[in-house]
Amino acid sequence: MVRLKFLLFALLVLGLGLAHLPTLSAPQGARAVEGAALQAASGTGEVTRRVDARRAEVQSLALKLAGSPQVAAAVRALTPAPAPKSPRDRYGSSKDAEEPAGMLPLTAERFGALRTAAEAGLPQELQGAVVAVVAGDAVFHARAGAEPSSDTAALDVAALARAGTSVVDAFGAPHVFASVPLAWSGEGTPAPALTLVVGAPLAAEAALQGALDASGAAAVGLVQGDKVVGGVGEKKEKLEGSLPRLTAGAKDTVLDSGSLQALGPVQLPAFTRGDAMGGQAPLLVGSRQALAGTPYEVVVLAGTAATLAPLAAYQHTALLALAG
Repeated sequence: MVRLKFLLFALLVLGLGLAHLPTLSAPQGARAVEGAALQAASGTGEVTRRVDARRAEVQSLALKLAGSPQVAAAVRALTPAPAPKSPRDRYGSSKDAEEPAGMLPLTAERFGALRTAAEAGLPQELQGAVVAVVAGDAVFHARAGAEPSSDTAALDVAALARAGTSVVDAFGAPHVFASVPLAWSGEGTPAPALTLVVGAPLAAEAALQGALDASGAAAVGLVQGDKVVGGVGEKKEKLEGSLPRLTAGAKDTVLDSGSLQALGPVQLPAFTRGDAMGGQAPLLVGSRQALAGTPYEVVVLAGTAATLAPLAAYQHTALLALAG
C-alpha cells in the first residue's frame, strides 16, 4: 500500500512537472520574439537617426558654401555689370535706373572657377565630396580630385537641384545631396538661374555599425530593391538570404528555428511553439523597414539566445530532476 501511494505521488509530481513546461515555455518563446523585434526596431531607429544627421550635415554645408565670399565672387564673375537704362520720365532723372544683364553661359572653365571656390570651403575630413552646378540646361559635376563632367547618366544634377535634399545612389554608393540657389532670374516669376549642389557619401557602413553597437542586434543591413548594399554584424551573411522571407514593413518575422542544447533526443528549449521534442524554438527574428526619404530599406536581424538560453538551461535541469 505504501509503495502504491508513493507511485501515485511520483506520477502526480511527474505529471505536474511535465505539464508546467509548456505553460512556462510558450509565453517565454513569445516574449523572446517580442524582445528581438524591439531590438530590431531600435536598430532601425538608430540608422534613421544617423542618416537624418548626415542629411542635416550636408544641407548645412551647402548653405555654408553658398554664403562663402569665394563662391559669391565666382557667381559675380558670371554676371556682367548691369547696363544703364534710359530715364523713365520725360524730364529726366537725377540718377539712371539699371537693369540686370543676363548671366554668362555656364562652361567647363566657368564651372571650374565655381568648383574651386566651393572646394575651398569643404572640411578636410570630408572624403568623396561632390560639387555640381546647374544653370538652365547646362549642368556640370565633379568629385573631389576627379575631372568635371556633364554626363547626366552618371549623375542627374538637374533632378538633384529640384529635390532640395535627397539620398540617392551615385558612383556606386549611397550619397546625400543638398542644393542651394546661388542666383535668381528676374524675368516673370523668379526662378533659380544658378544652383549649387553639394554631395557627400552617406557613410553607410559607419551608420550601420553605430546602429549595431547601439541596439546589440545580430546584423544590420541597407537594402535597395532585392540587393544588400551594405551590412555589418556577426550574422551579416544571412542578410541576403533573409530578403525573400521579409516583406516590406515586416517587424517580427522568425527566420531561423532550432535548439540551443540537447538532452538525449529532446532539443532544448522545447514547448516554445508547441514542439514537445523541441527543435522549433525561434532563434533569429528579422525586420525590414523603409528608410524615409531614401530609396533604401533597413533590414535588422536580432537573436533570441539571451532570452531562450536560460529557459533551455532550466528545462535541462527540470527534465533531469523529473527523470531522477
